[in-house]
Amino acid sequence: CASCATRPRAKSLKTFWSEMTPRLKRIVELLPVSDELFDVGCDHGIVGVSALLLNKTQKTVFTDVSRKSLEKARRLAESKGVLYKSEFLCGDGFCGRRAHTAVIAGMGGLEISKILGQASRLPDKLVLQPMRGVPELREKLSKNYFFHVDEIFFDGKFYYLIYAERGSDNLTELEIKYGKTNLRQKTVDFHNFLFEETVKCDKILADGNHVPRVEERKAELDFLLSDWSTK
Repeated sequence: CASCATRPRAKSLKTFWSEMTPRLKRIVELLPVSDELFDVGCDHGIVGVSALLLNKTQKTVFTDVSRKSLEKARRLAESKGVLYKSEFLCGDGFCGRRAHTAVIAGMGGLEISKILGQASRLPDKLVLQPMRGVPELREKLSKNYFFHVDEIFFDGKFYYLIYAERGSDNLTELEIKYGKTNLRQKTVDFHNFLFEETVKCDKILADGNHVPRVEERKAELDFLLSDWSTK
């Protein structure tokens, strides 16, 4: 029967999803529905394949500078029965193609900025999971994108996650440093992040050490924590 034919795939998807890390799940959950998704720097291809399995997109274009990574992504797509909805490009960024929706995860903010700067056309929608250089990335993005989500979450360590659409955003200095969603929603993960940052500052300033940059950072963190109310 028709329902029986769908059971193996449903079971496979459930198992696949259960084996994913919370970090990867958060990225996939944030993806908007699209006709075509570019998974830039795809590595293992889990995000792009998940998007296909969950009907977040009709097609995924996997790109990576590493042919070995692309081959891993290809094998995964084949094993999950979505190879016919996949395309694989070896090269930098968008490989000269135009993307309307893209995900870039696990790279530094400066590298992400470089990839976007080399695009022939900026994507309309972006899901980004930068590893560092986030304030610099936010500042550059705000000139061409509006931030719908800009948050910190914890999965063994703290990660940044951004969802933005074409437009512009007049971010405050604090929003550039800490993220618009973080400051407005004040989640437990963001609170814990701020607290850990204060501990780092305290260690540096121990025994009366005078480090102006760290003292300024500590005062800023204390200010953010002083007016806290979790939701």
